[in-house]
Amino acid sequence: MTSLTKIVKSQLTIPVTILLLGVYLCIDFLISAPADTTAFAQPVNGLVANFIPSLYLIWNTTALTVIALLSAFVLLQVIDMFSLIREKSTLPFLFFLAISLQYIGSDLSLSVALSVLFMALSYLFLLYGYQLEKSQRAIFNYALFFSVSSLFCIDLLWLFPLLFIALFFMRIFTLKNVAAILFGVTAPYIIASFPYFLLDRIPEMTDIFKSMLHFSLPDFTTWTYAEIAHSLLTLIMVLITAVSLKFGTTQDKVRVRSSSDFLLLSYFLLAGITLFKGNALFSLHWNADFLAAYFIANYFTIKRGRFINYLFFIALLLYVLTGLLVL
Repeated sequence: MTSLTKIVKSQLTIPVTILLLGVYLCIDFLISAPADTTAFAQPVNGLVANFIPSLYLIWNTTALTVIALLSAFVLLQVIDMFSLIREKSTLPFLFFLAISLQYIGSDLSLSVALSVLFMALSYLFLLYGYQLEKSQRAIFNYALFFSVSSLFCIDLLWLFPLLFIALFFMRIFTLKNVAAILFGVTAPYIIASFPYFLLDRIPEMTDIFKSMLHFSLPDFTTWTYAEIAHSLLTLIMVLITAVSLKFGTTQDKVRVRSSSDFLLLSYFLLAGITLFKGNALFSLHWNADFLAAYFIANYFTIKRGRFINYLFFIALLLYVLTGLLVL
């Protein structure tokens, strides 16, 4: 049994990954500079940052890590529930957290992590609705969680047409499901708009939607070598996996192929949007990388050989190194 096969099948992969993540957090806390107290406008964040600057860094990074762990467990649940990978594997959990080190170490806003978590939950409901006779509730929940995710990252609304395309992939395109999507997407925004109306702050709400129409190319000159390496590595690995899936999924069930094709389309659309939304780059990137973790893990789970073993450890090492370099 090769070393990669042992990792794929080992029940220790998850606890060891969590343990190493804890070590990473300790390193982050020890070497990171105190938080900039002028950068946090939210009530709770501002309170902690102003009175205990060092505590804010620990609180924010820990919260990011917890949400990343929850997202990783949701990813495993989605894959296991719908058998998206032929063999039971812990690699999706491992790769998602390895990829996420860059975002956790960058001390992003918690809203970015929450958008990933709610988007992950939306996939769970969507795939559950595949060819389901009464799929309206599942599709409503899919649209609802998608909408809540977009409340934390407004640019995700550019994926709104994808919700209707998803119905074709899941083979449940009906007028009832179209209505379920419309209700599911609008409900969170109606609820979220109440405070703006009550406090007479409607212009602020419209400014948020106007920000969607602001397009700008990412300023790659400001990117670090770690960020460039991280993005290129993920894109190359997904492209390799896409080719592999295209020519090697004849053994998979139709449901698995349809689900994988939709998730692959979602990944490339998210990656494409990031090219024109430089202001929301990392928010969209982390959502795309959630899907990338599935495809990369799928590739290393079903492929075997000495070259695959070397590629696996090189990819994993590069993700860890890029995560350490942002500290």
